[in-house]
This record gives sequence, C-alpha cells and structure tokens, in this order.
Amino acid sequence: AWLHYHHEMAYNQHSMKNLAFCSVKAPIGKGDTYLSENVSVTDELMQTELGRKLKDKGVCYIRCLTDREAYKRQGWKEGQPVYNHWQLSFGAETPEEAEEKAADCGLETEWCADPLNHESK
Repeated sequence: AWLHYHHEMAYNQHSMKNLAFCSVKAPIGKGDTYLSENVSVTDELMQTELGRKLKDKGVCYIRCLTDREAYKRQGWKEGQPVYNHWQLSFGAETPEEAEEKAADCGLETEWCADPLNHESK
C-alpha cells in the first residue's frame, strides 16, 4: 500500500514545543481530531507482535513533497491533493539546501520527477 504518513512531522528527530489547531468552521457530525504522543505510542507498538512484524518487513513511512513551480495553481484550494511543497516544508529554495536541512533533521532524501505519480518513483 502507498501510505502517506501525516503526524505533524513526527518522523523528524527535532520536535516542536507547541502545537495548535484551529477550526474556522466545524463540519457538522465530523471533523474529529485525535491526538497522541507518538514516541510512547511507537514504543508500545514495537513491543507487540504487529510492531515486530512491521520492523521485520522493513515498513518505512515516507513523505512525498511536490515542487512549488511544477504544481503552481494546482493546490488543495483548486481541488488537488497538493497542500505543501518541499520549498515550504524545508524553508529552502534549492534541492541542495533542502537536502542539507533534511539531513540536519535525520531525514534521508530521494528525488523523483513527480511524487504524486507512482510511475515516476
């Protein structure tokens, strides 16, 4: 399965001190958000049979970020699945700068033509 890991960058070795949420207009009957402290949840999961199986199989979540210029005017506001680009996530303007910042956070980088196109990986 192609799983997109979204957990407020919990995969980053540096964590934020505070996290805030805001709802401008809450949808009726949906929109619940569950919060958990990921480090202890992961530690507990890894003690289970499922956790050991995930580790044995080498399951690794990845974050696929698009290029701002390639997806200009194709964001979530236009009904597309793109809401963030590598330039914004890393506060960088060049791939080299993004790679350096990723490495500083303990992340590995891999570049492809289009991360939303499974054929280009």
